[in-house]
Amino acid sequence: MYIIDVIYIIINVIVSLLQTSCIIDLNIARFIVFISGIVFLLLQKYRIKKLKRNCGQSLFELEREIKISPIFCSGLVVFNLLVIIWCSLLLYRIPESLPLSMLIFLSIYELYFFLFEKPVFTEKGLLIGGVLIKWHNFKSYNWSVPSFSKLKDYTKLVMTKNNWLATSKINLIIINSQKVELDNFLRQKIRTNVFQD
Repeated sequence: MYIIDVIYIIINVIVSLLQTSCIIDLNIARFIVFISGIVFLLLQKYRIKKLKRNCGQSLFELEREIKISPIFCSGLVVFNLLVIIWCSLLLYRIPESLPLSMLIFLSIYELYFFLFEKPVFTEKGLLIGGVLIKWHNFKSYNWSVPSFSKLKDYTKLVMTKNNWLATSKINLIIINSQKVELDNFLRQKIRTNVFQD
């Protein structure tokens, strides 16, 4: 969690407590929550822009996460949209629900990555979901055929990442024509055995 997220959550909690204690008016509380949400999104956009600049040149741009598993990702998009609608309606019916307003902006933030940001390989690592995963965090990678039949012109790339307690996998989709060049690049960056399904 980033410092921006923590500050945003703290502001929402403080505003909610001030409003329920009748120290500030409900309309003022709603206004503060709305403005803080907009500022949160703008700061996140700035953070991502700065991160991209610090990562240097984009070497390989991959497909958006929604193409990896269209059914699952479409479900997440619908879920995020429902959260936004539900929280918006609840916000104006139950004053105590002000902390739910942060879910609106967090859902908008998630939707932005699902729909508009593509994962990118850079010299410093993999930039995905507004986070840079450095090369030394990757344990291995392997290639496989995408399970979704409409992705026949694409190849699935599974990156295994070292975590504190275990390993996790990141599923990526690339255009077939990029595979050989990307494989050579990954061999230089990740010293490991490569598996092919």
